[in-house]
Amino acid sequence: MHHQRRWDSDEVGYGIADGGWLAPDVARLQTALSAPAWIAEQPELHLLPHIEHACGQPNAPWRLVDAQMDTAAVYHVRLAWLRQGENLRRLREDVFALIGMVAESVTYVHQHITDSTVSYDVCTGMLDDDSPFAPHGHLMRLTITGPTISPPVR
Repeated sequence: MHHQRRWDSDEVGYGIADGGWLAPDVARLQTALSAPAWIAEQPELHLLPHIEHACGQPNAPWRLVDAQMDTAAVYHVRLAWLRQGENLRRLREDVFALIGMVAESVTYVHQHITDSTVSYDVCTGMLDDDSPFAPHGHLMRLTITGPTISPPVR
């Protein structure tokens, strides 16, 4: 039986287990995302200062291009990635460090690649019982431009 490779040197073609034990927490996040008014207001006060701080560090790999709320309550942050001659894996490492500056108790991240940008859709927030505060969340799209990323490892 032929199996589709999961990465370039994969000879097995299948995994060792399922991740069902995480499904209840993923379902809790999905429920929170659908709850009216779960998304918090004023990301420019709650998220942007942390992003500006990260961009302002010596040798930071980022330059903030702009940040604004869109009509779907997504805080759209445009960043220039300043590293030269790096690959997508290094970009992902830098992006996750940046997300870590604003991450709360639950975080979902999905990378999207186009010909000219790499973007990351991010949801982060607090679910019931995660803190003494009311459950809430933030939606953010990081759109990254900068030097050509090669090789295009996904």
